[in-house]
Amino acid sequence: RIIPVDYDGSRRFAVAQLRSNLLLRWENPHGAIIYLVWSREQTHSDSELGVVRLDRDMSTLLSRAPVDVIMLKLVQGIAL
Repeated sequence: RIIPVDYDGSRRFAVAQLRSNLLLRWENPHGAIIYLVWSREQTHSDSELGVVRLDRDMSTLLSRAPVDVIMLKLVQGIAL
């Protein structure tokens, strides 16, 4: 259940997020298709900041540890 609260403006926060994806597709002459996907995310949130400064925020965001996901999919076609 959501309970409404009054906001006085004194509590500020800033959230920065950087996401990227890369998809590679390779088709084999025998009918197989291979997909390779790489996804990366970097997130930073700061509850004591409320003013956006691009130089400070980008350097802080890029210094955070990324979360990388790699997926591989193989599709084999059936000749009819």
